[in-house]
Amino acid sequence: MDKKNFANKYNTKLSDKDEKRFQQWIKDISIKQGRNILEDLYDYDMRGAFKEGLTPDNNLHWKDTYKKPNHPTFSTQSIYHNIDGYSGGEWNKDTFGRDTFTPSKTNLYTYDELQNYFNRAEPNALLIEPKLQERVYSDLLKLNNITSVKGN
Repeated sequence: MDKKNFANKYNTKLSDKDEKRFQQWIKDISIKQGRNILEDLYDYDMRGAFKEGLTPDNNLHWKDTYKKPNHPTFSTQSIYHNIDGYSGGEWNKDTFGRDTFTPSKTNLYTYDELQNYFNRAEPNALLIEPKLQERVYSDLLKLNNITSVKGN
């Protein structure tokens, strides 16, 4: 049993009428993309995307809004962020304008698995190892002679 398979979890509920329309929508998009889009239910709420009227971008990438907690780049932009104890990672830009992603502590993938995913699916984005980010932040505090940071 695949513990990362969330195909039957985190799916937007649809009326019977909308479910029929969703099934036709899935068939149409599957034909356009040349693959079975229902497989994306593994880590993406396709019914939520349908209900909102979303379509993939030119790279066949869907917005983060409906990524499930088992998606490699599950982020704070997902409606499922902070649900059931899963927190999303953070998308940002580096000083060169590149997209960066820092996974959260509840990410279900190892760093090596994430790096393999990024090499394949996000080749122009930079994966930030959380431990590295913590060290850089700590070093910045030391460089600026800051001994503590108070929260808001």
